[in-house]
Order: sequence, then structure tokens, then C-alpha cells
Amino acid sequence: MAKNNKLGFDPLAWMHGGADAGNSDSASDDVVDVGESHPLGLNVKLLEDSFNALAPQAEVLVARFYEELFAAYPQVIPLFENTEPAQQQKKLLAALKLVIANLRNTDALANALTTLGERHHGYGALPAHYPAVAKTLMGVMAELAGDLWTVEVNDAWSDALNVVAKVMLKAY
Repeated sequence: MAKNNKLGFDPLAWMHGGADAGNSDSASDDVVDVGESHPLGLNVKLLEDSFNALAPQAEVLVARFYEELFAAYPQVIPLFENTEPAQQQKKLLAALKLVIANLRNTDALANALTTLGERHHGYGALPAHYPAVAKTLMGVMAELAGDLWTVEVNDAWSDALNVVAKVMLKAY
């Protein structure tokens, strides 16, 4: 598949370019311009703006996320036995920042998410855990965002977390 082909129905089509995918003479070829539509159909500006609005509450967000995740899905608790809660919360926040920071650079995002997927596979995360994580994260974000959490913001995060899950699971 040529590097500049438009995505079809496969949201991961941009990853199937083979060994040369992402390699070009100009690094700017891999970066999504602000005025372009995102190759994955993501609403980058809305994701960035909503994340920035939540940033002052970031530590509360990640702490609440794990409280809610463990309450709603106690079967995932054993996956976290070898980590300290504060350390795990920092890792989640770092991962969220990494995704937001790389939304405009899909090659970097794909590489980072592939690495995260490999790690999570090693931790014993199952494909069924990904929807639980997305639902919990979006619920806590909505709770903290209040009136700022619109249908459009919800849809943008749902789309983004679906892409994140697909790329991470592809690494399994």
C-alpha cells in the first residue's frame, strides 16, 4: 500500500505499509497538519481541548479511574498486584499524555501503542479488558468534565479509545 493512500474501512490501514511505512525523506510527511482531516477520522482538536480542560484534575482522574475500574471489574485487580497504585496512576497519565501528544503523528502513535500493547499482553490483559477500560475512563472523564462533556466529546473519545485498543491488540 502506498504511503499516501487514503484509509478505507480498515482503521489500521495506515499501519499495513510494510517495512518502509513511516520511512520518508521528510519527517513532516508523517505529521497530520492541523487543517487536514485525521487519517483515522479522529477529532484531534476536540480530544486535545477536552484533555487540556481535564489536565488540572489529572491526578484525581487517574485515581478515580482505578477506583471505578476495580469496583466495576474486580476480575482485573490481579493484573495490578505487582505495582504500587501511585506508580500505576503515573503510568496511565503518561500513556494518556503520550496519545494526546502524538495524535498528529500517526507513525509515532502507532509505535508507542504497539509497544504498550506488547507490554499489556505480557501483563495478562485480555481483549475483553479494553472495553471495560474505555467505559470506565470515559465515565470518570465525563464525571470530572461536567457540562464540558458533550455528545461530541464523548464520541471523539470513544473513537480514539477504539483506535487505541485496536492498535494495542494488534500487537498481541
